[in-house]
Amino acid sequence: MGVLPQLPRELITKILALSLEAEPICALKLFVPEWHLCGAQDRLESILKTTRFDTYTVRGPGKGDISTTFSHKPEDCIYLPVMEYPRVPDMMIDEHIYRELVKEWSGRAMMVFGQEFRDIGSLMEPRIAEMLRETVMLREPSAVATLPFTDLAGSGLRQWGVPATPGKTVKEEWEEGTATYLFQRVRHVMLNTDPFLWPLKATDFRHADDELSEIPLETLMAVQARLEEEQFIHLFVDWAAMPRLESVFLDVRQFSKDGLDDLEDRTMRAAASCLAGRELDLLVVAGLRSYASYPGPQEMLEEDVKVRKPGEFSLGGADWICLFRDAVKVGGRLILVDKQVDTIHRLPFCRSDMLTYAHSS
Repeated sequence: MGVLPQLPRELITKILALSLEAEPICALKLFVPEWHLCGAQDRLESILKTTRFDTYTVRGPGKGDISTTFSHKPEDCIYLPVMEYPRVPDMMIDEHIYRELVKEWSGRAMMVFGQEFRDIGSLMEPRIAEMLRETVMLREPSAVATLPFTDLAGSGLRQWGVPATPGKTVKEEWEEGTATYLFQRVRHVMLNTDPFLWPLKATDFRHADDELSEIPLETLMAVQARLEEEQFIHLFVDWAAMPRLESVFLDVRQFSKDGLDDLEDRTMRAAASCLAGRELDLLVVAGLRSYASYPGPQEMLEEDVKVRKPGEFSLGGADWICLFRDAVKVGGRLILVDKQVDTIHRLPFCRSDMLTYAHSS
């Protein structure tokens, strides 16, 4: 490490943290990457306005400015710190400096999490139904280790400091001021989904030597139920346990792929409720009004965004702003990103009424 050992530990930590920083990159290059939100836009996509960004800037309780654009320009880029994870084998430093480096990293870096498919073993295993919550999971292990999910008691236990106190819960340690979990320092969180996992069925988990006819129906039903829950449970982070949170990116495209049903509608409202009061600088939600629910090429106006009474919300675009804006502080932004189709060339250009969109009235 050359002269670094002669420097103060705090300075060494700062220097090493700088070495972990990646080249500046717009957050929308990492968010829902299949959509290619940041970069050169297809000319036809631009003409037909099949991608839209509705930005609501909060000005006060129930007040704000709304603007709609149909492309992402360089001046619209969102730059947040992107850093490599400080891995122990790469750092020939003492434990104290490494701990402080992880602390620095967790308090600055944008945390990007996705989904993955994991083998759960043979569905012929007699006790498989008893282990579903731990085995049938689409969330990445790093997300479970770092973020405090409301459905998993053992989530969010990744630490930057001393081990957790034996016998103490995260809540107890937090109240006592003794906890040292990463999520307590995290400022920026991005949750992506994987479109290839949206259509997963229980039978996709069976091994090649599992005879479908011999798998108990109860097992298949239990796996399917757990899988359907896992498709949206990534939204239910205990946001209240993350006091430094500033920016959140949520990918909810799968909910509007076939049009929101009542359960998914209530799921979105529950997710919005969990975020309410977080005083975020930025909340970006992708896919709330995409595909069959795409609002069309009309710009959203301020009079479109108004508070309605409970039960009067529809599945249109403006209503979601009313729900999610409570998560954003005054001066902060709520951005809804949507696409009519994943790829512009999938549009069937056979009738002029293809330019008539759902919820355009």
